Amino acid sequence: MAEIVDERVASHRRQSRIIYALLAGLMVLFLLFELRLPFIVGPQSRGLFETVEKLPEDKLALLILNWAPGTYGENYPQTEALIQHFFLAGKPFAIFGVDPVGPTLGHEIAERHAARLGKQYGVDWVTWGYRTLQLPMILGLKRDIPGTIQRDYQGRSLEQFPIMRGIRSARDLSLIVDVTPSATVEIWIQYFHGAVGTPVGYAPTAVMAPEAYPYLQSKQLVGMLAGIKGAAEYAALLDEHYEEELTWKYPPMRAMNAISIAHVLIVALIILGNYQYFTRHRRRREQS
Repeated sequence: MAEIVDERVASHRRQSRIIYALLAGLMVLFLLFELRLPFIVGPQSRGLFETVEKLPEDKLALLILNWAPGTYGENYPQTEALIQHFFLAGKPFAIFGVDPVGPTLGHEIAERHAARLGKQYGVDWVTWGYRTLQLPMILGLKRDIPGTIQRDYQGRSLEQFPIMRGIRSARDLSLIVDVTPSATVEIWIQYFHGAVGTPVGYAPTAVMAPEAYPYLQSKQLVGMLAGIKGAAEYAALLDEHYEEELTWKYPPMRAMNAISIAHVLIVALIILGNYQYFTRHRRRREQS
């Protein structure tokens, strides 16, 4: 009896190794090579993309980055897609956050693409840095941006940058996009969209996306990038409009394809496992 149990355990271990090896091999294959799978862009990503395309050039978009390395796999591609879109569409934007890590990472992304596309700091984009998330800061940001922020991430006065001319309050912001793994989007909806009508977009991790759908349905959000899928959808839209000018450090389409093929494999294994189970069960009944 013990020998039979040991044999079954060994068999299960061999099967597990084969499955993990197959899964790893497929994901590496789709990550390293541009193997495209059928892909449909959802209305949430398209809504945010079209909003950015229509932004006025005399107002400032605010990109709020509240993510850290823990959500790098989802929030980094979202941030890179948005920054490339702002640059390519010629829409001025500011990088801001309530945590020091997010604006720092976003600034590095912006610097890399600005150098490639010939964009100038203080003219096409600016980094405000971060401020602690407190009610006085939020109210100050809504009423008096220069008085609340005052200086950029290096301590230089915002007044010296051409991009800040005419930017006084939240009414001068064309769009707010919150890239975050946290439930902070309600703050920007309540104090900015609800109070002065500033459009708000959302780029959360996939696990945070479901709670945002009521805001999408009520038009309090103009669009949403849900995790790596949202980043891949946005990248597909960018590819349609700016194909020759895009570069990616971590291509979101490849990541999404790898995730998709992993799910296909899991579903196939579930079907195969159930088929084997019912086949063995039928044979045992016939034998008995």
